[in-house]
Amino acid sequence: MIALLQRLPGDAAEQLLVEWFDDSFRDHHAAVLRALAERGSKVPGALLERVLASATDMLAVSPRRKVSQRAAEQARRDFEVVLEAVGCLGDPRLAPVVARHLDASPYAAALALGRLGARDHVATLLARLPDVPVKAQCAIVAALELLGDPAAAPGLLEWLRTAPDEVVYEFHHGLGLLVGWEPLLPLYPESLAQASANIRGGWADFELTRPRPAPRLEQVTTSGPHQLRFNVVNGLGVARVRFDPPAPFSSWLRWDVALTIAGRPVYQLGSYCDTCEAHMRLAGWPPERAAVVAGAVRDALAAVPVLSLDWLTAMSPLLTTLRTGHWLAVRGEFDVERVTAPERSWWSRRESYRSAEDPDTVEVGWPWPDTEHFQVREPLSTEPPTFGVLMPTQPLAALDEATVAAYEQAIRAGARPACLLLAWLDRRTLRGECDEQLLIAVVLDGHHKLAAYARCGVPAPAVLLCRLEDTWGPPGERERWLLRALGSR
Repeated sequence: MIALLQRLPGDAAEQLLVEWFDDSFRDHHAAVLRALAERGSKVPGALLERVLASATDMLAVSPRRKVSQRAAEQARRDFEVVLEAVGCLGDPRLAPVVARHLDASPYAAALALGRLGARDHVATLLARLPDVPVKAQCAIVAALELLGDPAAAPGLLEWLRTAPDEVVYEFHHGLGLLVGWEPLLPLYPESLAQASANIRGGWADFELTRPRPAPRLEQVTTSGPHQLRFNVVNGLGVARVRFDPPAPFSSWLRWDVALTIAGRPVYQLGSYCDTCEAHMRLAGWPPERAAVVAGAVRDALAAVPVLSLDWLTAMSPLLTTLRTGHWLAVRGEFDVERVTAPERSWWSRRESYRSAEDPDTVEVGWPWPDTEHFQVREPLSTEPPTFGVLMPTQPLAALDEATVAAYEQAIRAGARPACLLLAWLDRRTLRGECDEQLLIAVVLDGHHKLAAYARCGVPAPAVLLCRLEDTWGPPGERERWLLRALGSR
């Protein structure tokens, strides 16, 4: 039936499956409902309620009939699938029905309430936190994130004080999204207990009723003419890497991550699994520019031969829009080209640099990010293979030709305006067999400049802004691989 569903056009498939929801096929309701949810289908609320009631009956019947442990476990799994599917397919009017199952199945019911947008159940979810297992606590926090109601913040702050160490990060993540603020945390905790204590301490003095504290830069230091280190405190976090909402029907609450701008996902980034392949996929262009560059900030980027404290001061209006964290600014120059075809992109060409016995490891799973972009013409290193990609935050096809031509003329005359990039180093050991690195840089400012530099064949000066919390590196020295890829020491 599901194979047939995949071959039929949407309306016909949905009509067939709706008619197929007969009690004689109740053992398969969960699988079919999941298939509908994964298609994004529309299913009448009355039908969803009927299927949920049927799954509840099956769950209750198992103990009375003394069925096998395997059958009872299958009934439980089917029930949770139905709950999640109701969350994906239903409307908020089903929330009271779902909420009745918070005691029996808190994990699936909480996520279903989150997906239903049931904000009137925020207090109900918070009240369950002390009484459910750790995994379900994580699901409740994720559900509150999905609901996006700041009214949940006081309850989360209160429970954070005594929450098990295993879920403290979940509270930190959820609170940050709900209130739009996060504390600056020590970069290298020595244990889970210390990391949890740091998070509790960071939130201890936060008060919801106070005005948001002004963003600022702290602990600014220079490391030679081309490096600056600084902390962003109370950062606005306009552009950030963050976890995606939980994927339906997945046992992993935190898996895929995305680059967001002004709260909207721009690039899907895959997962933090260090044996999985890194990829980027365009999710949609941001509602506004990634960085508003004007006045003193524009002047500061007109020419950047070195990174100085004066330069940092001039850039402060922009740097405080970054996310709270420990930052490294590095000046570099890149011989870039504009990429318009998948076969020219490092996202696909990296396959030829892989060496592994398993052909599935060599083959690139996602060879194109669904958009034109820039890249460094040659690998940054071959040991391990390291590729530089510069991803746009606006469509390159819409660049103003007159602006590109003006930059091209200025560059040929000797000008060297700098681009501004949000960057991190991504390192993987694919399936444990071969190492691969990507220097991923997202263009905050400089699309027209990069297009002009690519035409001229002149290396493009750029300032890379790297949040150390987001870049890959060895314990206690997260910047090492990044600086090595850039040729810095």
